[in-house]
Amino acid sequence: MPADSHPAGGWLGLAARLPSVLSERARAGMTGLRQRRAESSGAPPRGVAFTGTVWTGGQAQPRRATVVVDAAGRFVSMGAIAATLPRDLLVLGGPHHWIVPGIIDAHVHLCVATEENPERRSGVESGFRTGLIGVRDLGAPLEQARSWQTGRRPPPPQHPFVAVSGPILTAPQGYPSRSWGARGFAEFISSPAQARSAVQRLAAEGVDVIKVALERGSQGWPVLQPNVLLAITRAAHALGLAVVAHALTIDMVKRALDAGVDELAHTPTDRLGEELVQRIADAGVSVTST
Repeated sequence: MPADSHPAGGWLGLAARLPSVLSERARAGMTGLRQRRAESSGAPPRGVAFTGTVWTGGQAQPRRATVVVDAAGRFVSMGAIAATLPRDLLVLGGPHHWIVPGIIDAHVHLCVATEENPERRSGVESGFRTGLIGVRDLGAPLEQARSWQTGRRPPPPQHPFVAVSGPILTAPQGYPSRSWGARGFAEFISSPAQARSAVQRLAAEGVDVIKVALERGSQGWPVLQPNVLLAITRAAHALGLAVVAHALTIDMVKRALDAGVDELAHTPTDRLGEELVQRIADAGVSVTST
């Protein structure tokens, strides 16, 4: 996931080591899958059947099943593993394979990626083939953000859906305007009236979510005052938009919760006490694990 930063180990490290830790039986299953893909010229007109252990997401319990999609990749049915399937239906998977929902990366910065390396954006787009079906760009100049946004229309073939926030709302001279986001990534908000106006304008431009920055950093950058942040969240909620907060420290997480934000854009870097963690859970605030 091309977010702000990644830990050296964790799931990314596991993914890098995956081929060496797979069991012999799983490797054999993967070899068979690659052979079937090579032998087929693509999905036949009737579609494809994926068979294995199916997890549909959330609290659902994984179970053995077969998922059938049509030739356009749309879900048709899911049921018990069938003893027989139509002969012209390509069957992929087996006992050692999993079928899971498509991956949505909830925090990317496509503009930073393309400026540093123009090839990286094409990599994100082609990621659809590896299970990446959607991304959220959480901070970019509005014009560029809208050029990527898919909105309610289907994305181009082999491209993920792209949702955007547009610029990050922050205090004057606040994060990220004096670091990586110096060129149009931040919009300065200094009063409740300005907050309401900015949110209404971004909503009219069609953004999918509102993002705010609450980051003092090592240089003591200014941050949104509580009354300004509250005005942002109230204006956004009135228009049906969620508010995502960049808040990494205990005091900024509390400020975000006090204002009624819907999500934290990162796992906080401060160790949060049990009471604060419980408050996040009770409020139903999501935490993106970047």
